[in-house]
Amino acid sequence: MFVIEMKPEPQTIPMPASTIRALRRALGLTQFQLGRALYLEGPHPDRVVRRWESGAPMSGPARKALEMMAEKARIDLTSLSETTETQHIR
Repeated sequence: MFVIEMKPEPQTIPMPASTIRALRRALGLTQFQLGRALYLEGPHPDRVVRRWESGAPMSGPARKALEMMAEKARIDLTSLSETTETQHIR
């Protein structure tokens, strides 16, 4: 008997656009630089980052990579999210 494991389709995991933008700025990166750091393909990785910062969903692997970058830079995403949400409320 053979068992075939099916890998699930990549999921899109929501991360607030304001959090993505705030994290990129906290890291001191341009949209282009962040796209390159995430190994986004093509000549314009900044366009993908711009879409994320406008609210488009991002893939699970991209979100995980951003979380790892934040962790390495000792940036707390929770407080970053709370800060950006507070700024939008005012």
